[in-house]
Amino acid sequence: MIKWNEHVESSKKCQRKPSLLKVLVATFWPEYLYLGINLVLMDIFIRLSQPFVLGKLLDYFRPGSSTTKTEALWYAGGIVALNAASAFFLKSLFYGCLSLWHESQGGMLCLNI
Repeated sequence: MIKWNEHVESSKKCQRKPSLLKVLVATFWPEYLYLGINLVLMDIFIRLSQPFVLGKLLDYFRPGSSTTKTEALWYAGGIVALNAASAFFLKSLFYGCLSLWHESQGGMLCLNI
């Protein structure tokens, strides 16, 4: 609410309409940046490595493959671990977005615009 009041005062001085979007971005950009970086890292390291590991696992079933059964089991475990990591990151990402939405909604309700 303090940032909103400051923004309204500066908007009056510059003779323009106050923008709620600008205040929300100025208030919550670090949290959104953190969530965005987590999403990018998850997509790059977890989701892009899943097809590679799955390809190695499927190579075991190709006739004449040199992949051993032990390697195939490791690749299968890697797929399970990558899926679990993906679920963990997505859950924390969705929770963070929901928490941020609640914070911004509560802040806007207090403004009485």
